[in-house]
Amino acid sequence: MIGVRVTGALVLLALIVLGGASAGTTADNPVNWLNFGNTVDENRYSPLTEITPGNVSQLGRVFTYDLNRIVPGIKKGQQSFPIVVDGTIYVTSGDDQVFAVNGVTGASL
Repeated sequence: MIGVRVTGALVLLALIVLGGASAGTTADNPVNWLNFGNTVDENRYSPLTEITPGNVSQLGRVFTYDLNRIVPGIKKGQQSFPIVVDGTIYVTSGDDQVFAVNGVTGASL
């Protein structure tokens, strides 16, 4: 279940990365997702307009990132919610590990 949430969050963040073009999260500039919930007050709102009720059924997974493949034996269910900075998705583990993932390709950085 946790893996599904992490995968889902990574998919959402990959869509955010693909939808923008420069730094900062504002209505005019939705590239970075610098905090849990997007903003410091956790509004969890994305100003992206490319996803609509008419095309939401066309969304799919961009990539899957398996932390256990990178660090065999990593404890499951201990990952944080990811953030995005300049096209890189960051997620941490309960063991103070930080993982950086290319938000477009899913490659480890």
